[in-house]
Amino acid sequence: MLTRVTENSPGRSTEQEALRAPSIPLAPPGGLPSRPDAAHRLAAPAAGLIPVVEEPTPRPALLGLPAPCGDVSARAAGVRRARKAVLRALSQRTTYRRRVRFQVVPAAYVLLVRGAEVLLQLRQNTGYRDGHWAAAAAGHVEAGESVLAAAVREAEEEIGVVPTELVPLTTMHRTHDNGQPIDERVDFFFTCRTWTGEPRLLETAKAADLRWCPLDALPDPVVPHERFVLDGLHAGDLPAITTFGFGS
Repeated sequence: MLTRVTENSPGRSTEQEALRAPSIPLAPPGGLPSRPDAAHRLAAPAAGLIPVVEEPTPRPALLGLPAPCGDVSARAAGVRRARKAVLRALSQRTTYRRRVRFQVVPAAYVLLVRGAEVLLQLRQNTGYRDGHWAAAAAGHVEAGESVLAAAVREAEEEIGVVPTELVPLTTMHRTHDNGQPIDERVDFFFTCRTWTGEPRLLETAKAADLRWCPLDALPDPVVPHERFVLDGLHAGDLPAITTFGFGS
C-alpha cells in the first residue's frame, strides 16, 4: 500500500489514499539501473508517497521455489535450485529408462557337418536341458567379442578344433516367455565343414558324450530349439531369420 502525507496545519494531519501496489516490482521508465548492486531496488516513489511493505500470503513451495518475497536475489537463487532439482530428476528418470530397456542375451552355435552327419554332444551337470543332445560347440558371446570370434573360441574350448570356415545358417530370436531377462535370447547358428584339429570332448564335466549323428536320424531328445534348426538344415528350407517360443 502507498500512503499520501499532506501538511495542512502545525499538527500535521494526514490524508491517506490507498493505492494498490503491483505484486511484482516494475522497472522504472528507461529500464533497470545499470549498476548490478542496484538491479533489484524499487523505483523511487512519487513525491509525497511513502512505500509501505506488505507481507505476502504464504503458500507451499513448488519444486523447491521459495514463497514470493521482495528479495529478487533470493527468488533467483530459489529458481536456480529448482532448475537443478528438475534436471536431476530428469537425469534419474532417463537412467531408469535405460536400465529397464529390453535386452537379449547373444549366443553362438557351431554345427560341425560331415556329409549328412552333424556332431552333437550330450549335456550333463549344466542346469539346463541335461540329458539332451545339443550342438558340439556353443556358448554366450562375451563383452567386447564379436559373434564370429565367440564361435571360434567355443569350438576350440569345447571340442579342440579351429574352424577354417563359418557359414551363417540362421539367426534365431528366442524367448521362454517367463519374464526373466536371462531367457530372452538371440542365437547365431553357423555350419562348419572344414576345420583344423580332431574333434574331442574337452569339457567332460559338462558333456557325457560326443557323437556324429545322421541328420535324418537324430538321437532323442535334442534341445528343442536346436532340434528345430537341425530339422531345417536337413530339409534345406531354414529361413535366415527364425523365431522360437513366441507362440503362433
